[in-house]
Amino acid sequence: MRKHKYPAISVHETLGGQLEVNWKKEYNNEFSCPYCNLGRLSNAFYNSKNICRLVLRCDSCRTDVCLTDSVHARIYRYRPNIECPNPLCTEIGHDGQKGWIYHIGNGSSDSKCYFCRITFKSDAIGSQSWIAKSIKNDILPFDFDRDTWDLKNFFENTCQRNIYFKDISPEWYCLEVKKYLYHLLKLKIYSSSACISKKLPVLRQFGKILKIDEVEDYKSITRKSILSFLDSCKGNKNVTINRKLSDLKYFF
Repeated sequence: MRKHKYPAISVHETLGGQLEVNWKKEYNNEFSCPYCNLGRLSNAFYNSKNICRLVLRCDSCRTDVCLTDSVHARIYRYRPNIECPNPLCTEIGHDGQKGWIYHIGNGSSDSKCYFCRITFKSDAIGSQSWIAKSIKNDILPFDFDRDTWDLKNFFENTCQRNIYFKDISPEWYCLEVKKYLYHLLKLKIYSSSACISKKLPVLRQFGKILKIDEVEDYKSITRKSILSFLDSCKGNKNVTINRKLSDLKYFF
């Protein structure tokens, strides 16, 4: 680094306020390049041809990163504890997780993936908030073990694209629900995806009863769980209760 009358100090906006860094004393090449994601950003130096003067250079793609420019939100709002929920996103982030997620606000979507560009609610269970935007013209390849099934794999013309299993528990019960629905899909018993989607709410509701009763397998389901399920339906009309019981009957 050539000598300069100003110290190698930069100021950055962070979630906790302004961060002041003396790069000459404190930096040990910890950062990877935000452009190529391959190289490391080498020691700071002054570049008289650059407006911001203070620069880090990637040792792989040789791109200069200005330290006194505005830092992109994907850097200072980076969320290393969250992975991208988009199954079609295959990029790996800085800490080895799938995707590069950063905070974008407190609205209906509070997070965004830098790689695939989807926005989503970080604490959402399903992926309804981003799936239609990000993969509108693509079909998620069918994978039995995945928490999301794209019904386009089974129905050519369908408005209801996806069904979700992430919030169905216990785990053994979720597996049984998947087997049941896959059986219906494989045999093409229904001509509409809506008929498949309508099966899920009652199965999800019954799973909550099994979780409370700590039922560990299919054979351990007792009359008590059935009565508890009926008790949870007290607010429903008789026709709705009868439909739910019918759906459970066919499941068993």
